[in-house]
Amino acid sequence: MSLRLTNGSYRVLLTPEVGGALSGAWYTIHGDHWPILRPAQDILTDVTDSACFPLAPFCNRLRDGHLSFRGREVQLPPNIPRQRHPLHGQAWQEPWTLESHTSNTATMRFRHSPGHWPWLYEVHQTVEVSETGILIAITLTNLDRAPMPAGIGLHPYFPSTEFTRLRTQVSSVQLTDGDTLVTGDTAPAELAYDLSDRRILGSGLDHGFADWSGELEILYPDYGVRMTASPNARWLQVYTPVDAAYFCAEPVTHANDAFAAPETSWPDLGVKVLETGDTVHMDIRLQGFQR
Repeated sequence: MSLRLTNGSYRVLLTPEVGGALSGAWYTIHGDHWPILRPAQDILTDVTDSACFPLAPFCNRLRDGHLSFRGREVQLPPNIPRQRHPLHGQAWQEPWTLESHTSNTATMRFRHSPGHWPWLYEVHQTVEVSETGILIAITLTNLDRAPMPAGIGLHPYFPSTEFTRLRTQVSSVQLTDGDTLVTGDTAPAELAYDLSDRRILGSGLDHGFADWSGELEILYPDYGVRMTASPNARWLQVYTPVDAAYFCAEPVTHANDAFAAPETSWPDLGVKVLETGDTVHMDIRLQGFQR
């Protein structure tokens, strides 16, 4: 069952039991209700039909489900049909608990018990609706006795039409193979990968972009959406499925397939090693504006 948060011109619906998801977010101006995020169906049952969901304890694909960390070999099974590479960790596929809420803010919690991913961890997600925008903040805490590699992100879906334009600044793109895994090669964010002022519908992207500025604008004919992120969200995953009326622009704290790199490379790629009790936090703010 959805929980409604409102304040000023903004309204959000949450469905914690479906992957800690937001099921909608709107901006109202002059009596018009514009979607900031893609609205879900009236009854949300599949997190991939949501407006936004959290990513933890890693983002994007884990190559062959395998992680080697300090003498420990971890093997995760596939978690979506027709893909052998597990995607986005565990938190998005499990119910969350609503810990607290008011008329304009709510905190949800997910706790993972060791299994295929052998570490105990907990994630808190807070959504706050103010008169100036919508804040979504997530914090992952390692509750295990052993160190744990970690990364987090958010997976917002935005409405898209033939008139929708994306404007942001990134420096380079990670090139991918037929499994949408990075090849190790990069290219400048130009031409087919230019995001500086891009008609986004049908552009066929499913790529991670580096050195993201932390801010983007989405322009619709009558209004716009601005998203800003905390400084540690240095990578932006952009997914624009062909013939879909949405696209995803996902702020994340680590590069695609970073867990497959040697641990000595992890600091540059954004992977954090959390000791017992350590946390990693990131947040985004969404604002609507009139054009």
